[in-house]
Amino acid sequence: MQDYSPLKTRGGFIDHPFWVTQQRDNEIYAAGPYPTQRSSSDGLPVWVQANRSLVQKDLVLWYSFCVTHAPRPEEWPVMGAYRAGFKLLPAGFFNQNPALDVAE
Repeated sequence: MQDYSPLKTRGGFIDHPFWVTQQRDNEIYAAGPYPTQRSSSDGLPVWVQANRSLVQKDLVLWYSFCVTHAPRPEEWPVMGAYRAGFKLLPAGFFNQNPALDVAE
């Protein structure tokens, strides 16, 4: 997407697929509130400029991904629903299984 595109201008979060911010109750949409009613960027690009500390704070992980699906002839003009997603799994977060001390 070109830098001057209205979509990129309003949705600046698409510059990076991964963002981490300090948790704020009013920051709930990656593009900020009302992205279609303004011509400038808001949301994640603006929030990270505040340079708030992430140390010992509640964090929000923002992950953006795009799914592109080229329909088969059998799916045109009505295509079924497909599920897409991701999982965040820890690797080496604990030294051992944390459930080992669960009472029997």
